[in-house]
Amino acid sequence: FIGKFPVNKNIANSTINVFGQQWVMIALPIPVGVINRNILFCHEIFHYWQDFLGHVPRAYNNIHMDAKDARILLKLEWNAFLSACKTTDSSLRKIAICDALTFRKQRQQKFSKYYSDETAFEIQEGLAQYTGIKLSVSSDSMYLHILDKEMESYAKKENLVRSFAYFSGAIMGYLLDQSTSEWRKQIDGNSDLGYLIQKAYGVVIPTDKEKHIQQRKALYDYNNIVRFENQRDSIQTIKKKQLTKLFTQDIKKLPLKNMQISFDPNSIIPLENIGNIYKSVRIVDDWGILESKSNGFILITEDWKYVILPFANSIKTNNNVEETESWKLQLKADNK
Repeated sequence: FIGKFPVNKNIANSTINVFGQQWVMIALPIPVGVINRNILFCHEIFHYWQDFLGHVPRAYNNIHMDAKDARILLKLEWNAFLSACKTTDSSLRKIAICDALTFRKQRQQKFSKYYSDETAFEIQEGLAQYTGIKLSVSSDSMYLHILDKEMESYAKKENLVRSFAYFSGAIMGYLLDQSTSEWRKQIDGNSDLGYLIQKAYGVVIPTDKEKHIQQRKALYDYNNIVRFENQRDSIQTIKKKQLTKLFTQDIKKLPLKNMQISFDPNSIIPLENIGNIYKSVRIVDDWGILESKSNGFILITEDWKYVILPFANSIKTNNNVEETESWKLQLKADNK
């Protein structure tokens, strides 16, 4: 097919219905390196078939993954799972899995409001990333090498709200493959990969999780994790106060009815009880096309009913275009 991509559709690594059929779309530039390229391709191709498996995507609210306590427990979980991946001793693997699941269960109980969104997002994006890696490497050692590199990257990420599931799914998928469980036949859109691992390895989670965590956390780089998260939390607290003011004064609101959105999943900043802030975002809706500028932000409310734009008193209008230093809005003629 050769043609011009519609202006009212977004370009992103995704699946899209356009020109009368469903497509897998890869945005340029394509990643450097055969393995990275193939992981991306296979990840997106998995999304193409995901609906047929009953994994219907939806809006996921995982703002708890911006909280310091949740991030600490998540990183402890990842380190314990990675330790389990690397050992070939079955008893040591089971111990490390028990530790990881204890960290995981403690986080999920503390932030129980978000449990279903967390596990569903791991199914949606985590399984896709697992599939991408699984089909792109020829050995367990290559898979483990990718997990190591990803762990280095995720340990330093400022934002995990829309990206944590990619790594969680990849690492849990590897461990499930090392078990004797036919786990892929058990998956649906409501599955919890952590529970499947617990069942596959026959792990019993300690009743006194807090005591177990205190005894085991030092094995999984706890001190360095806490040092990083304390520093990040201090910076985020100041930044969020500034952003809360920005998105509650001098604003413009647009209703979201038939939204299409593309954005950078690594740059989301949640503001509790207000919504999520996005950079590098493009939104298409009934009123037209909205794009953030290079250093600009927009906010989508927690209920996904409105987009909020800052600097409303600084809007410059030219025909059907409204523009500030932060965003540009191309209005449809009947919405001018």
